[in-house]
Amino acid sequence: METVLSNQGCRVLTAEQGFEAWRILREERPDMAILDLRLPLIDGLDLARAVQAHPELSATHLVLSTADRAEETTATALEAGIDAFLPKPFKVGDILRLVPAAEPQPLVG
Repeated sequence: METVLSNQGCRVLTAEQGFEAWRILREERPDMAILDLRLPLIDGLDLARAVQAHPELSATHLVLSTADRAEETTATALEAGIDAFLPKPFKVGDILRLVPAAEPQPLVG
């Protein structure tokens, strides 16, 4: 995912767990965050709620990456402020659709 987004001209920041992601979100204020539902320590939904509650981050486009297709998860995610879903396993086209302003570019290597 990082390679695909980088090849589209996106600056990609990564985190191994939820607290690190929260720090990056507050410090870097990205346009979009792709959150894993099963992030360690703070899951993607709790992180989405924190982003939505933060006045300077609430406009961040939030994408939830999950293999869980349950209706309960979808409803909870929408309530938490998730704007889009990236189902696992994902394909390159799924990732590219997340960056609406990016023109498709040939993938390198």
